[in-house]
Amino acid sequence: MQKCNKYLNSGYWQFGYKPNLGTETAVFALKSVIYHYRHNNSSVFGCFLYASKAFDNALHSKLARKLIDNGMPIFYLKMLYFWWKEQEFQVKWGDSSSIKYKVQNSVRQGGILSPLLFNVYMDELGKKLNDSRIGCQIGRAMCNNYWYADDICLLAPSIRSLQYLTELCQRYAKNHNIVFNTSKTVCMKFAVKKDTWGHKDVMIDNVKLEWCDNFPYLGYTIQNSQKHCDEMEMEKRVNSLKTIGTVLLTRFGNTSREVKKLLFNTYAGVIYCAALWVPSTKSGCKAKVAYNTALRRLFCVRGEHSISKLFVELRINNFTALRRFASFSLKSRVLCNDNEIIISIRNCDSFYESDIFHSWNELLYGDSIT
Repeated sequence: MQKCNKYLNSGYWQFGYKPNLGTETAVFALKSVIYHYRHNNSSVFGCFLYASKAFDNALHSKLARKLIDNGMPIFYLKMLYFWWKEQEFQVKWGDSSSIKYKVQNSVRQGGILSPLLFNVYMDELGKKLNDSRIGCQIGRAMCNNYWYADDICLLAPSIRSLQYLTELCQRYAKNHNIVFNTSKTVCMKFAVKKDTWGHKDVMIDNVKLEWCDNFPYLGYTIQNSQKHCDEMEMEKRVNSLKTIGTVLLTRFGNTSREVKKLLFNTYAGVIYCAALWVPSTKSGCKAKVAYNTALRRLFCVRGEHSISKLFVELRINNFTALRRFASFSLKSRVLCNDNEIIISIRNCDSFYESDIFHSWNELLYGDSIT
């Protein structure tokens, strides 16, 4: 993999499987660009594309051509091509197994190289979208398409430009055996306060796409509301903490104190994308209470006893410290990142005036609302 890695590069629009990038930075970039446009009194239109079985539909011949264009030596390419064409599969059900069969397409999911190969396979589409110079832009960087493997989001300041981007995606998909599921592909409008708009349709393959008010992008709920836009995401995490507390108590209530501590840190000590939260006082308190209650239940500590003392005794981070560590980690990655979209966000005034940036400073240098 190390020898092949330099031939598997993809553009800055791809956030998947790269150093200092990931789902959290992808969601941060998306939210920051939306905030930048709203901050400058411009609405934004987004489209979340769902590609059905995208990994399974990759054509080996087209992928091989793209790897040649990336400069991969023919020796490595022949080895990969032999692997693609000669690998055999079986379906096992209980004690029975199917006959062996070969797969003519796909970069199989679960393989070490598979996501990187798929990035190469779809990278030309990202370049076409970028070179179109249509859609959202900050400074010189185009911010009109965001990728994490096969999860794609398009952003544009108008419906007409969004329609152009979706048509570009559809043409590329037809030439590369990719099918966008129109029943799962949705659009969303991030409006400014005084914006009024007549409902217009965005089409893919002559099918009207649905408009929605929220969407779980990379596991994080994106909302189109202007204030407290993380409420649904935080509610989801509150319910998750409640479930974690119940499951840990039910299954591991009789284990030792050290085992309980390890389990709590593993399952509740890291909350996905907590650094992106800009909570209201109410939702922040609810999340804190859910976290504290999970710890109390696991260690059988009653409500009248101090939870702060328990955190100190167990050397477990309290909820504010947990968010502080998460915020410091993401802020550090953002401020030293060489991704062009992140750099463009970092260099604009709206980032330093954003709710996320103020939330980070409040957690790291001042008193937290939670």
